[in-house]
Amino acid sequence: MNQPWESCTRQFATAVEDKFCQYAFKLSSSREKDVSMHRITLLKYKELWKEIRSTKTCFSCFARSPEHTLECEHALCSSCVTEYSKSTDIEPWTFNIEFCPLCETPNDKIFSQKPSTAGIRAIILEGGGIRGIVPLSFLEELERTIDLPMDIQEHFDIAFGSSSGISN
Repeated sequence: MNQPWESCTRQFATAVEDKFCQYAFKLSSSREKDVSMHRITLLKYKELWKEIRSTKTCFSCFARSPEHTLECEHALCSSCVTEYSKSTDIEPWTFNIEFCPLCETPNDKIFSQKPSTAGIRAIILEGGGIRGIVPLSFLEELERTIDLPMDIQEHFDIAFGSSSGISN
């Protein structure tokens, strides 16, 4: 004989399954990008998002750790920053998110990311005292000669050196 709670559990599971199927059908028949549909769903709860923050979980995807913090203090992973932002052909690895995908607060921060195919960019400068001046002078001359749009140190993830005054 069925218990009353078993009937309620079955009804609840059926209701969840029906809603999921309706949502999946809506997604599959929609011409909108999945990201747009996801953003619409997130924004349904924007008042709740205004109170919630995390530095351990990206609340946009719940799959990765956040690496970039917006002005509203919500933090997003690199993948979500790429999905919710605009970049230009001139600066394809610089991303601008106009509004937080969680609470719709305007955002003026710009995020730079290296391409997913790029490895760790390291520089090692050896030589102490006067010998340390040579590689540093070379880097200064290189930066000046090729007129980089940003400082040379921005092209490296980590720097090592011995007795050259190098710090990362």
